[in-house]
Amino acid sequence: MGTVLQQMCDYFHADDPTRLVHYEGVFYDRSFDFITDIESRMYPTPGDVRAYLENDQPKPMCLCEYMHSMGNSVDGLESYMKLREKFLSFQGGFLWDFIDQALYWSKDGKPEKLLYGGNFGDRPSDYAFYANGLLFAAWTEKPAMEEVQYWYLSDEERAVFDPANAQRRQGAQRKCRLTAEDCQRSALRDLELFSDATTSSGPFLKVIHTDCNLGLYGEGFRYVFSFDKGGPVSLVVVGKEQLYRAPRSTFWRAPAENDLGFNLPARSAVWMGADRYNVATVREVEKFGDGFTETLVPLDFAQRRPAQEMEIRYTWPTATTPQALVIVSYRVNALGRTKVSLNYHGRKGLPELPAFGLELLTAQQLDSYRWDGLSGETYPDRYKGAQFGSHEAAVSVTPYLIPQECGNHKDTYRLRAGELTFLCEERSFHCSALPCTQHQLATAEPQEELPERSRTVIRILGALRGVGGIDRWRSDVEEPYRVSGEEDMRFSFYIVPSCEV
Repeated sequence: MGTVLQQMCDYFHADDPTRLVHYEGVFYDRSFDFITDIESRMYPTPGDVRAYLENDQPKPMCLCEYMHSMGNSVDGLESYMKLREKFLSFQGGFLWDFIDQALYWSKDGKPEKLLYGGNFGDRPSDYAFYANGLLFAAWTEKPAMEEVQYWYLSDEERAVFDPANAQRRQGAQRKCRLTAEDCQRSALRDLELFSDATTSSGPFLKVIHTDCNLGLYGEGFRYVFSFDKGGPVSLVVVGKEQLYRAPRSTFWRAPAENDLGFNLPARSAVWMGADRYNVATVREVEKFGDGFTETLVPLDFAQRRPAQEMEIRYTWPTATTPQALVIVSYRVNALGRTKVSLNYHGRKGLPELPAFGLELLTAQQLDSYRWDGLSGETYPDRYKGAQFGSHEAAVSVTPYLIPQECGNHKDTYRLRAGELTFLCEERSFHCSALPCTQHQLATAEPQEELPERSRTVIRILGALRGVGGIDRWRSDVEEPYRVSGEEDMRFSFYIVPSCEV
């Protein structure tokens, strides 16, 4: 076979000496290295590319395929583009592929749904493997196209885009910082709230403390924290219930295609169980007033001094071996503004985390939400093409052929969903607003199997694993975009009644 390819190469060179000859297969048999003018490989890692370019090789390199765009992918494109800028002998490559390969199934002349490998009784099949385009099969752009467009800008165009985006980021940071600083003040405005005191500096919370629940009341809000359920079971703002169930710490995400290729769901499977079945074992309540702090004991009403703030802490040992500890605290002031703090205490031997943060379900399905941060769907390893600003989107699932992790917004400073606003404290967070849980996404194939929409799932994350894109069959995400299960983490944010923002 090699001699045939050699004869083809000789013919091409003789027929048109100006045209370069490319053949990728010599990578696997260097005895025929002379039949190609270009070093070509399929889906090498950025490290592999760098290793070749740093050794003064005689041939330039061009990747005949790279960045397998299957499902939620093309994360990590920056690493290849930085190599292109550094090494003149790196010619770049061909992103794979252009469009998802799927066909509409029609009923009565109307397209009903998209079908792909395996849906036609074909066996064996590659199933959705060819849903690997930068465009959906319906000829609309996938979210990753925003990143591709950025890296296809000229150096001069990026030199204009980047400073303008940095300036917009600073504006979002300032706006959030001013609001967050207001949240931190214990004496806020001259409001007359419920109080047992005859003389006080106010404002105060009205507190109802029982053996099972803690009720906190003020102007325009009523909150109920359950000791048994591990968090607030009711957040009523301007007469409307905002919660379906108590929020929970979250560690999991619906596997993206590249997660499956690297076998992450099996490697980190313990976090799926922890995500669903953790139970809070310790509940602590502290009251903060005019120059005092006291710990409250259920059914002990000896001390009835009015509270300016209340803090409820829950300790969650994770359903893993070994166990990690997560402490989630809610500190509520007299205007209903709640500082939520999550502290994760890792343990040696625990696998990498897909995510870490808080998940809550709204009482009713939301149609849309708004956020201040990066546009589009962004991740730790795919965000350079997104623009900072104020954005609005429908609550929906990104229409990847196979439902998977989607809808994340990196570097969010403020999220408004229903009557609640979520504000960053020390640093920005990841967020999403979807019509289903991560577990529901993971068990549906295809999109038509997703459940009917009845609520919205809000996720506020302090850490999230990158999605990757090097290939779909072996490669992990790059080291900076992994989340260790062994190291400690902490982050905080505010939940604010929207009428107060």
